[in-house]
Amino acid sequence: MNPTMANPTMQGDSNIAVHILLESAHEILGERKLLPSFDPENGNNIGSSNVEMVLQALQDDFGVLGSRGLALRMGRAAFKYGLKYLGDQNGFRTTEFRLLPAPRRLETGLHTLAHIVSEMFHQPVTVADEHSFWIWRVEHTRGNPQSELNCYWMTGLLQAFLTWAGGGRFFQVVETECWSSGGPACVFKIEKRPLD
Repeated sequence: MNPTMANPTMQGDSNIAVHILLESAHEILGERKLLPSFDPENGNNIGSSNVEMVLQALQDDFGVLGSRGLALRMGRAAFKYGLKYLGDQNGFRTTEFRLLPAPRRLETGLHTLAHIVSEMFHQPVTVADEHSFWIWRVEHTRGNPQSELNCYWMTGLLQAFLTWAGGGRFFQVVETECWSSGGPACVFKIEKRPLD
């Protein structure tokens, strides 16, 4: 692990979001510095509203297709670091949660994760049960549409959570509407049955 990430000072949701993002970026990109002006070692932090700037830097360096794949992988890694910093206080590590039947564990966890993402990024997230799938809807409250890379990052985050909570099985996550393409929100369809 990057020594500058080892003991982050957590002062509010924005700071936690920054450290989760930076640790996931470090895991995926290695020693390469991503936006070094935001390095916590220098005392600089970015607010959650600036997370898009970090993801957009991927596109500048790796192009459209490369940045999509990296954003997806960073989202998957972000779940691991989110669990590290937020898992205990949100009940993900309790015996009661772990012993829930898989369908209840997945649904309960999706609602908890929606609450965490809503609080951390100041964007309302709702989860709806549609019988054979769940709908994860992210409402955007800021003015300009964000980059589609946010959606790849979110897809990766959801995939990692579902695999973790679903006992290692892979669940399909597909974005059906996107705010960056003019939709009213970013909407993700999550299949309840794993692919394997």
